[in-house]
Amino acid sequence: MQHENPSCFAGYRLHVAPSSEGCPGKVALLLAGFRRIEGPAMTTHAIKTATQAVIRAVGGVDAAASFVRVGRSQLSDYQNRHSQSVVPVDVALEMDRCAQEPIVLAAMALAEGYILTPLKVGEGDLATDIEKVSHSFNETIATTLRVLADGVVETHEVTAMRATLSSLHRAVGHALHNLRATEKAMEEPVAALRGVS
Repeated sequence: MQHENPSCFAGYRLHVAPSSEGCPGKVALLLAGFRRIEGPAMTTHAIKTATQAVIRAVGGVDAAASFVRVGRSQLSDYQNRHSQSVVPVDVALEMDRCAQEPIVLAAMALAEGYILTPLKVGEGDLATDIEKVSHSFNETIATTLRVLADGVVETHEVTAMRATLSSLHRAVGHALHNLRATEKAMEEPVAALRGVS
């Protein structure tokens, strides 16, 4: 199945960049939907567990084999902790799309030290505000990683970092202002009802 925008999946945006660890061919998932986290990296066992979960979610091995490019035996190997093979990203994406949840993709991101953040968190003003904060945060982190990648911080890079931080500050300030207004509006009807006898 072909998708118009392979970098966007179920409300999550993926950016792929060469790993900063310098391993040839290794890829690290970067920002706009990912945030770097610290702590022990997940192993392939976690990805295999996630693969088991997504295969269950889509209806089992036979169901999954009906819409991905690999067959039953390969899908079974992807779940087997004694097998060296791990589900490829394209197969994982197809199964996650079918499950309507990034089950394997989230495990893969964690294995590289990242977490997924949704691009869309819901409907309404509060959701829109939080989406703007999330987007601004991700832009700030992406800019910072780009600036620090070569170990030299130049004037134009400081300007770029200041711009993204300012944007984040505005987004957070706007969200907090709207939350305070919502909180105040929610208290007013209660206060009016107290005066009714």
